[in-house]
Amino acid sequence: MRYQTRVRRFAKEARARLLKNEYEKQEEKIPSNRVFKMPKDPRDEKLYEIVCQMAQSNEIITDPIARLMDGDAFMGMGQSEKMKYVFNLSNKYAALLERRRNEEKQASLVYACILN
Repeated sequence: MRYQTRVRRFAKEARARLLKNEYEKQEEKIPSNRVFKMPKDPRDEKLYEIVCQMAQSNEIITDPIARLMDGDAFMGMGQSEKMKYVFNLSNKYAALLERRRNEEKQASLVYACILN
């Protein structure tokens, strides 16, 4: 099925639910325990380990992006590729740092629940 036809079909279904005031009933059909996760990229997992090591160290880190980048690959890139690489890496770093904070928060909540 083409993309446009699927989008139109979804839009028509959504409009029909709104007109019939059935949008609340539709939510009940979706299982609440279902979690959607993106498959993890092994390269991102390696970067995540480095982010965790940096966070666990007691030193002040002033160059986290430089610690994450592949120096050999970076030196072989052109100027625009370098900029794109650094921007992508900084976005990944921010996402991985947020992931670490969320996992720490979840771990502390679990630990607090166990203690209580």
